[in-house]
Amino acid sequence: MDKNNKILVCISTLFLCMFLFVFFGKTNVNASGQRYSPVAYDISQYQGYLTDSQAKNLKKEVKFVILRVQDGSYKDIKFEHNVKLMDRYNIKYGVYGYSEYDDSYQARQEARNLYRLAKNALFYANDFEKTFKYNTDYSTLAWASEMKAINGGKPIVLYGSKSTLDMFNKNTLKAYNNIWLASYSKYMPNPSYTYDLWQYTDAYPSVSLNQKLDGNTVPYGGRINDLLYRKNNKKLNLNLYYHIKNMNYMKVINKKGVNLYINGKVIRRAKYGEILAIKSFKIKNNRVMAKGNLATYTANKKSVSIYK
Repeated sequence: MDKNNKILVCISTLFLCMFLFVFFGKTNVNASGQRYSPVAYDISQYQGYLTDSQAKNLKKEVKFVILRVQDGSYKDIKFEHNVKLMDRYNIKYGVYGYSEYDDSYQARQEARNLYRLAKNALFYANDFEKTFKYNTDYSTLAWASEMKAINGGKPIVLYGSKSTLDMFNKNTLKAYNNIWLASYSKYMPNPSYTYDLWQYTDAYPSVSLNQKLDGNTVPYGGRINDLLYRKNNKKLNLNLYYHIKNMNYMKVINKKGVNLYINGKVIRRAKYGEILAIKSFKIKNNRVMAKGNLATYTANKKSVSIYK
């Protein structure tokens, strides 16, 4: 090999290494969960007492937050302070209790305490991370039954890792309005049941709080709790707009439902009255194209309403 060819080979090798570094560098970043934008953070006393400026910035960063209220019978010492900031700055929030129950009686008691301490929350989540036992299904059903009986019809949510949720009976999962699945991976989980919120990382770099938080997003086909967006939102007259950003949600008003598309492919059919979280929309040829957190939803203009 002559000298010129050796130089060309060295240059080519250098460019190839640079390409592989850039490519695989991006892959590693994706593996940490940073490829998705969080729609919500879950926050407990470990994030500290929030400040007014943090709360203001938090509202710009995510659609809502999920505050921890308790760990079994232990009350989260930062909850009362932080929830006042949510109310002060009109930040939508749900709550969760880290469950410690071992039987149905304890489960009902924890559900009652959770509601008593957070009556203004938009939804209530049962954070179940204990070892699965022979009576866990019964106890978790008891939690759901008690919370439904006292919270005035607000949604109830079951949280757990994929390995834990996989062990629940289907009837237990169906007793909850929504499933909140934790799985730290760049690949979206595909279990046998439907889930509506995905905790995809425990290390999302929050700008507003200047620390790493649990990041939660909406999976393909995931449904945001209806009550999350029903209050204090303005319905837009779609005949007056071509496009607009900073939207809250799209609601299906066609009684037959509407097909939801991603890149021209139908992913599922949204039912009448269903709520879909969106970031923005534009109208083209009498069709609304709304940008969600992961998907783009397309529907006839007469089939949906948009709320700011």
